Formats: sequence, structure tokens, C-alpha cells
Amino acid sequence: RYEVIYPDGRREPLLSVPRWDFNWQNVYQLKEPLKLPKGAKIHAVAHWDNSANNPYNPDPSATVKFGLQTWEEMMVGWVAYVWENPETAEESARLQRDDPDLLFDRFDRNGDDVITPAEVPAQMRPLMKMAKLPDPERVTREQFKAMFEDLKKKFGPKQPNTKADGDKKP
Repeated sequence: RYEVIYPDGRREPLLSVPRWDFNWQNVYQLKEPLKLPKGAKIHAVAHWDNSANNPYNPDPSATVKFGLQTWEEMMVGWVAYVWENPETAEESARLQRDDPDLLFDRFDRNGDDVITPAEVPAQMRPLMKMAKLPDPERVTREQFKAMFEDLKKKFGPKQPNTKADGDKKP
């Protein structure tokens, strides 16, 4: 399922294939190009049936992870787009997003601009518990950025010590 999440929070489905078949392995293309406003996000989600109810599943007891083989999860969501104005690409290249934004977007699986413990990898949950968040069950982007910077200060690389005259120690 692909959907657009508009800056006002409205969602619009672009593609929904509830009974997709592995043998299709094709590309879907909109009949008409879609013009999206600045700040719109495209959200893709897929689920697979790893149960014994799936007649094509060779081993329901196996843990399925992403991979490039047919017995692994191969969902790769991608889109093709063009810039409305050529200068947009140059502007976008100059405005690189910082690490907390990129990480937040990776965690925000449902695109609601809030992350919950269920969206965060298990190994990161203790770090989120360490942070003094107003509501650890619903973390906003701004709260996440503050937490990220705080954790970076605590656990990030140490800055080199300097002598009083400003020369760096070897």
C-alpha cells in the first residue's frame, strides 16, 4: 500500500494491492502524474503472511528478514519523480537534513510525526527510557531532536583536549 500524507495530515491512497501475488513482480504507474505540495510524504507499507495458512510458505517456523532471495522479505518501495522547477534539486541539495530528522523519519513508521516505543528498534528503547521525556509513549520530532542531542553529548565522540595556548594535545 502506498499513500500520500499531505502537510495538513490528510491521507490519500495511491496504490493498494491487498492480494498481491509473488509472480507479478512488476511496476505500478499512475495514469496521470501527481503534483504534490512541499512537505508531502509518500508512505509505503507491506505485510507478508509467514503462517502455516500460506500455501506458498516453505517454512512457517522460520524468521523472515529482508534479503534479496525469494525466501526472504524482498519488499522495496520506490518512487520515480521529477522536479517541477530545475532549481529545486539544487536547493534540496543545499538543505541537507540533520541526523535526528533522518532517524526520526526512519522510526515514524506510520508517518504521524510521533514515534512510539513500538516503532523504535528494541535496542534503542533503553536509550529512550534514559531520556527524560514528558511522555515516553508519544515522542514528537522536537522532543526526539532534544533527546538525540542530549544523548550525543553523553555518548558521542569526545572532543580533543586543548592546552591553554590553544594547541591540541597529541
